[in-house]
Amino acid sequence: MDFRGAWGAAGGIESAVRMDEARVLYRLASEAPERVVEIGSWRGRSTVLLAHAVRGRGLVYAIDPFDGSVGVGGSTFAPRIANELRGNLRRLAPEGTVEFIQRHSVEVAQSGEIDDVSLLWVDGDHSLAGTLGDWRAWLPRLRPGAKVALHDRHFPGPARVIEVALRDGWSIAEGVRSLVVLAPPEG
Repeated sequence: MDFRGAWGAAGGIESAVRMDEARVLYRLASEAPERVVEIGSWRGRSTVLLAHAVRGRGLVYAIDPFDGSVGVGGSTFAPRIANELRGNLRRLAPEGTVEFIQRHSVEVAQSGEIDDVSLLWVDGDHSLAGTLGDWRAWLPRLRPGAKVALHDRHFPGPARVIEVALRDGWSIAEGVRSLVVLAPPEG
């Protein structure tokens, strides 16, 4: 399925991820489909989109605790939203392409159950502590050459992670709207 078909499946799901950002995510997942980790799934627009991009070649690990917290932007991550996500995945994602993990991202990374990540998509806790925690926990889990995409780059957490990454030799590979893609240092 091409991007247009994937957007047809995912575009109707409520989300802050816009079509031009979704196009970048779809391409990134298509280029490195083996193990895509999504931190923050909410209702599943990006999850479904990524699932179509990896279909038959990889797996999307959708990680979101749905613990009732309220995000920096005011969104509520109530357990009922997890049920909506599950329904959207059942209806709209290709079978066998998504593993939903209802736990905190850092806990999953530290468990070591997911390794050799080909693409990391960070759109979870946008607080400074939350995004830095995700960044630090998942860096050792990335395979060589893996890219990291961050959403809401102007929020405190993603903005700081971008600063830290650039200081550590990462580069901005591309950006559109609120999405930025980081490429690892050479070598």
